[in-house]
Amino acid sequence: MKIKTKEIERLLLMLLDKLNEKGINEINTETDNYWLVDWDDIEDFNSDSLELGVGSFYDDWNHLQKLLSGEYELNVLDLQRLSTLLNILGKTIYQSEDVL
Repeated sequence: MKIKTKEIERLLLMLLDKLNEKGINEINTETDNYWLVDWDDIEDFNSDSLELGVGSFYDDWNHLQKLLSGEYELNVLDLQRLSTLLNILGKTIYQSEDVL
């Protein structure tokens, strides 16, 4: 499967536009720790010994904010951090009274 980065960009912008339309300008979450599946195991459905790590959303968000300020440079792990952000964003909105 080929996925164009421009399509990902359009989808993210569409989602953010929808949040803004609904007046959702910030997300409050108490979520910190989450299960982290190693990239080597994420597609291995035959393994009997899946090992989960524990990630920290607070650490991820702190790192992403430092990217925004220019303190850190982007690296491939930032995609994983951003995916966690989107996952927690979706969970938080799903559990709230806000509806997209």
